[in-house]
Amino acid sequence: MKKNIITLLLTFALCIFLIIPAAGAQTREGVIYLEGMEETIEETLFESPDGYSFWYANECLEAYNGTAGDVQGAVVVNPYSDDCMIISVITEEEAQEYLSRYSADIPEGSAASPFQIELYLELEDAQFSFCTLITDDGRYLRAAGQYSLEAAEGTAKYFQQVLDSVAFSEAGD
Repeated sequence: MKKNIITLLLTFALCIFLIIPAAGAQTREGVIYLEGMEETIEETLFESPDGYSFWYANECLEAYNGTAGDVQGAVVVNPYSDDCMIISVITEEEAQEYLSRYSADIPEGSAASPFQIELYLELEDAQFSFCTLITDDGRYLRAAGQYSLEAAEGTAKYFQQVLDSVAFSEAGD
């Protein structure tokens, strides 16, 4: 009898342990247009300790904090391919360096509100490489990654949806 109660309590504790983290993940329903058709997807909120968040299609992408080389940030990957991107906080100087390298400018007044600029898109060996700069109120993020030519309709759109949903936390949060 005592063994059954202990087993029951351990089972209950395990269920609570597994349910609470899942309940903590914020999800929402989203819409994406693939191959000319509207598709409803479930998105999960990713909150970076670096002061920004974004939504990602949890059926098609995975997101976690990690590193790529010497860059630390949010890593977003398609678990079924080599398609990936890393979103990292950069300094204003790094942002200006990227802008000058690609002869781009942030439009007047946009540094104070969310703004996104695609700096380059190259095709090399059937891989698209991209770099996007996101700025808001003097804070800068760089999203750099790659996706295959076959994924141009799918993964590329999921990545763009992630970038379009980036939100900076309030200053001081």
